[in-house]
Amino acid sequence: MAAAEDAGRRAARELAGSRDARDLAAAGEVELRVGPSESPIAAWLLRTGRACPGDSGSEVLVDFAVEAEELGPVSSAEQKARSPLVREAYARAYCAVLAEEAGAVAETRLVPGGGDRQPPVRATAG
Repeated sequence: MAAAEDAGRRAARELAGSRDARDLAAAGEVELRVGPSESPIAAWLLRTGRACPGDSGSEVLVDFAVEAEELGPVSSAEQKARSPLVREAYARAYCAVLAEEAGAVAETRLVPGGGDRQPPVRATAG
């Protein structure tokens, strides 16, 4: 999990550092799903409170946030941390590591709506 989180932070930091905040403005929410729900990874995510059951019951929705301080010394860090594009970069890198190192089925999806806002408290993940 630490490797997945590190990869996510690195991807978010790279994107935030290479783009202006205006370029990262987009509407949408990011969902990070891990499954199947009975897999050891999904069970651990649920047990530790890092995820909640998905609507279909076949996966879990991971609760994640990109914090401004994780982006390093970039301009408009708070705004960039809330950007769905930065959150999607984090989620894609996180999923890639989970798939490669833990054999988990993980996916990310950009869902219309929401826009530039704080991530939710629980795992509707963006």
